[in-house]
Amino acid sequence: SSLVTRAALQDAMRVLDENRALKQKISQFDGLLETKDQVILALREVVQQQHCKIVNFENEIHLLHNSRHCLREEVFLSLALFFLCLALSLCLALSFSRARASILFPSL
Repeated sequence: SSLVTRAALQDAMRVLDENRALKQKISQFDGLLETKDQVILALREVVQQQHCKIVNFENEIHLLHNSRHCLREEVFLSLALFFLCLALSLCLALSFSRARASILFPSL
């Protein structure tokens, strides 16, 4: 009976050692899970930052596109105004030269 008790005690000690080893592995695994969760949170933050950068870049592209259209319209209006001023200047020059010609040559 003491052999049975000794064998049962040894089995119990072996089971306790296995339980301790399992608890240690579970604790390490929990630590790994916490680390994994921290890595996932950090990656999500990086993805969010990159998404914000992409959205800002897209907004800048839209602004540049719109300003290019505005610039094109401004150039067109400036050219139209230039040619209008040129035409008015020619009309004034012609009318002054006719007026001068009629003063100098009243028979014309």
